[in-house]
Amino acid sequence: MIKTLIIAFSIGFLMGVLTHAKWNRHIKFPRINKASFNPGFLLDALFGAVAALVGVLVIESVPIGIERIILISILAGYLGEG
Repeated sequence: MIKTLIIAFSIGFLMGVLTHAKWNRHIKFPRINKASFNPGFLLDALFGAVAALVGVLVIESVPIGIERIILISILAGYLGEG
């Protein structure tokens, strides 16, 4: 179970970074300004990772293989931004 969640988190994180790069044309790194904190790609990556975790946890009640876990993580990580 933990292995499944780690795989889902990692794939979702990567898909979040790719989605960030798609929308911004490059990867914006976190930066601290005088009055605020700009999280850059970290926020989008965490949205993708959490979406992938939720997607796998919802489907986990049905016995599934690693291929389906990877596919669900990719789809949920990409759609986590929406």
